[in-house]
Amino acid sequence: MNTLQKIVVVFGLAGIALASLFPPWAVHCEARADMVTRKVTYAFLFDPPPIIQSPFYCQISLDLPSLLTVYVMIIAITTGLALLFGLKRSP
Repeated sequence: MNTLQKIVVVFGLAGIALASLFPPWAVHCEARADMVTRKVTYAFLFDPPPIIQSPFYCQISLDLPSLLTVYVMIIAITTGLALLFGLKRSP
């Protein structure tokens, strides 16, 4: 593994760490017989955004599908760049 590949891997790991510390959050509200889900924001893992005032029962939780999508994108970009920088260049 050359120096550029190591730098790419370090940045990829830093991206995963940041995505884990500031994950996406979603609000789930029960409105009559329906369950309404709305993506809210990215916030610090240990300080979730406040629940929206609503006459219905609402709770906030991590938006896991969006978080997994971010992980997959970071891993794909990191892998692609690491492979690209690993190719031997012709003189």
